[in-house]
Amino acid sequence: MKILTRVPSPPFDRFIDSYWSIELAGPNGSGHRESVIPDGKAQLIFHYGDPFRKLEMGEWQRQNRFILCGIHTKAHAVQASSNVGMIGVVFKSFGLKPLLNTRMPMNSLACQEVAISDTDDTGLRELEGPLAESSSFDQRIAILNNFFIRNFDITQSDHAYIARRSVQLIQASGGLMPISKLAEQVYASSRTLERIFRSEIGVTPKQFTQIIRFQRAIHLKTNNQRIDLTQLSHLCGFYDQSHFIRDFSSWAGTNPQEFFKAQTCGS
Repeated sequence: MKILTRVPSPPFDRFIDSYWSIELAGPNGSGHRESVIPDGKAQLIFHYGDPFRKLEMGEWQRQNRFILCGIHTKAHAVQASSNVGMIGVVFKSFGLKPLLNTRMPMNSLACQEVAISDTDDTGLRELEGPLAESSSFDQRIAILNNFFIRNFDITQSDHAYIARRSVQLIQASGGLMPISKLAEQVYASSRTLERIFRSEIGVTPKQFTQIIRFQRAIHLKTNNQRIDLTQLSHLCGFYDQSHFIRDFSSWAGTNPQEFFKAQTCGS
C-alpha cells in the first residue's frame, strides 16, 4: 500500500491540516477494514480508483466517488476495494466553509457523507474529470488548491472569527475549558455560540469539546503506556473512570481497553 501525505503551504495552511493519498493495485487490500474515529475535522475525498465501502445500518454500502465528509461524533467502519486510488483533503475544524465559499450550514454535513454530484456546487463537480485524469498526487493537490483560491471567501464574517477563535481555545485547553468560560472569552452568549458552531463548524461546542477530549485521551495514552484508565480519566476532565469508559466507548465504538490493545497490536 502506498500512502502519501503533504503539509499545506501558505496560505492554505490557515484552513487545511493535510492532504493524503492511498493507492493499492490488485486484490491484496480488498476487504481490509479500518475504523474511522472522530477527530473534529471535515474531509473532501475523491476516489480515482474503486470506491471504498462504508458500514451503514449493518450493511456495506459503496461510497460515492467524490464526497464531502462532515465532522463525525462516532466511529464508523470502512472497507477497501480491490484497486484503491484516492486523495483526501483534511480541513481544519473551521476551514471547510470559507475554502468552499458555501452557504451550506455545516450542521447539514455533520455525521454525513454528501456526494458532490448531489450538491449545487458546479465548480466542485467539474473537478471530477481533472482529478481522475491526473497522474500524480502533486497534480491533484494543485487542481484542488486552484479551486480553493478561486472560491475562497475573503469576506470573513464575525461568526467565522468567533468559530475559529473558539476552536483554537478548545484545542489549547485539550477540551477542558467549560463552555460558559469559552463563551465569555469570545464575547458571546452560550446560545449564540451554539448557533455559530452549528453553522460554521457543524457540531455544537459541547460535541466538539468532547471530541477534543477523546483525542487528548488517545494522545496521552499513546505517548505513555503506563497511564492507567483512572489516571487517564482524570487527566481528561472526567469525574470518574466509569464516565470516561462510557463516553470513550460511544466515540470509539469500543471500550478503551480494547481500543488501546488494538492500537498497540497495529503499531
